[in-house]
Amino acid sequence: KPTADPSTAPTDKPTADPTAPADPSTAPSADPSAAPSDPPADSFTGWKTENDKKYYYQKGKKTTGWAEIEGHLYHFNDDGVMSTGRLTEGKLTYYFGSDGILRTDTWIDEGGHWYYADNHGALLTGMKKVGDHSYYFDKDGVMAAAQWVKSDDNWYYAEGSGALATSKWISVDGNWYYLRDNGVMALGLTQIGDHSYYFTGNGAMAENRWVNEDDKWYYANPGGAVATGWKMIGGAWYHFDDKGVMASKGWVASGGQWYYVEDSGAMAAGKWLDVNGHWYYFQPNGAMATGWKQVDGVWYYLQPSGAMATGWVMDGGKWYYLNANGSMATGWKQVDGVWYYLQPNGAMTTGWATIDGGQFYFHSSGALIR
Repeated sequence: KPTADPSTAPTDKPTADPTAPADPSTAPSADPSAAPSDPPADSFTGWKTENDKKYYYQKGKKTTGWAEIEGHLYHFNDDGVMSTGRLTEGKLTYYFGSDGILRTDTWIDEGGHWYYADNHGALLTGMKKVGDHSYYFDKDGVMAAAQWVKSDDNWYYAEGSGALATSKWISVDGNWYYLRDNGVMALGLTQIGDHSYYFTGNGAMAENRWVNEDDKWYYANPGGAVATGWKMIGGAWYHFDDKGVMASKGWVASGGQWYYVEDSGAMAAGKWLDVNGHWYYFQPNGAMATGWKQVDGVWYYLQPSGAMATGWVMDGGKWYYLNANGSMATGWKQVDGVWYYLQPNGAMTTGWATIDGGQFYFHSSGALIR
């Protein structure tokens, strides 16, 4: 067989015919530039920011409503936009941070107002306890501070910190108020420590004035403590029991003495009074007189009960006669048709006596015999 001429042999490998079929044993090389940069849209899960709004996709779909993502609760509106700030659903309002995470069990400061989100993330409203203190939040969840608040017909005071004042005095606009241990503003007669105080209808403490409650009169001293015992007010003496109730129209026992207060409550002093048909004399210090008492130069005898005596009275072994008006008789006195002689000191005469130069004899009963 003739040998090929090497000088005519081709120096390059023949070019493959493009019309020839590909060698099935050789795999085509992949073009790296053709590889996709993102997974297919229908399988993407994660966060995306679009037009400055954040979305969360799950398998290519935008999340709406509530969603827990990596242990945190988020909310997305119907368009899938992540919620921030306040969100109201039904009767509850929630708060989401700028990161979209629902805030729980925490205080929130927004726009100069304080809010508190509970363990479910709902903003508190009304009277609620947080930690060791109670607070009041309005219908929008705003915490009250340095102001009065009303709840269930009771008044409370929120201090500057927002905590409701309890068991303490506070001064507001020049008036004093007291908040009980449950925070309720005191009204009416209230025992605080060793003293009682009276708080008016608006809660302000009364002082230097009379107050009436349940048809009983009290007097609030300077400083507010209700008066007890004797108290001079407007030039007259009044008596108050240990609860502060003023005595009116009746007898008062004090310090071993008896006193009488008139309809106004003022103590009778330096005067006669007819009490239940009997006359009594009350000394300038108000104490009821007993025994012999000279009033306006006239002698009277007040029985141990204080009642003014009339008629015959024995005192110190001697008889005296008190006229119908209570005045002690002296000189000659006819009683029931019988004559007696009362000495200048009022004592009844017995036996022989010289009177105006004459001699007279008186029976042991005092009756004139001759």
